[in-house]
Amino acid sequence: MERQQHNQLVQHRFNSASETYDSMSAETLYAAPARISQRVDTIADAQARKTADLGCGTGLVGQMLKGRVGLLHGIDLSENSLRVASGKTIYDELFLDEVEEFLKKNPDSYDLIVLGSVFLYFADLSGVLGLIARALRPGGHVIFTADRHDDPAIDVMRSPRGELMVIHSADYVRRCVEGAGLQISHFENFVERLSWTSRDPVPALLVHARSPG
Repeated sequence: MERQQHNQLVQHRFNSASETYDSMSAETLYAAPARISQRVDTIADAQARKTADLGCGTGLVGQMLKGRVGLLHGIDLSENSLRVASGKTIYDELFLDEVEEFLKKNPDSYDLIVLGSVFLYFADLSGVLGLIARALRPGGHVIFTADRHDDPAIDVMRSPRGELMVIHSADYVRRCVEGAGLQISHFENFVERLSWTSRDPVPALLVHARSPG
């Protein structure tokens, strides 16, 4: 599927789900926001860090970061999700934009970039991680989650949770992070949530990496 069409379908999905997304996430024990915030707490001077919450949605990660970081920007392609996030008064500024397009416009701009449950909509992680590395200031941090499968022979496969979503092998994620010139400081398997449909645990990765400098 062509990337622009894929983004339009993702946008439509989250525009439609924006009012119920928070309650659905609570029902499925969505753990990414808390786990990302725990990693943020390991960063020295985190409260002074200019931070981008990419694919922020309704602000579930952002609300865990408020008070933990400095200037906080939220970026998402779903206008309805941003409307919900705006009502929570979490972010200093919100941007309606696609993740890669936003990163291209903002090189050398952030001390910290976070992404919760965003990479399951990116089959190719090398490109977006390269853009993240470019958007980070020297010594900046990126913390993200990625849905995981355990077949090292396959980099990317379609997620059983939906046709728009993909899952990556841990080896592939590690290669993409290191290929972007980022230094891994934490790489962990965890259960991100329960599946919306089957309620089975969703295997994932929690990754914290740093830009040299």
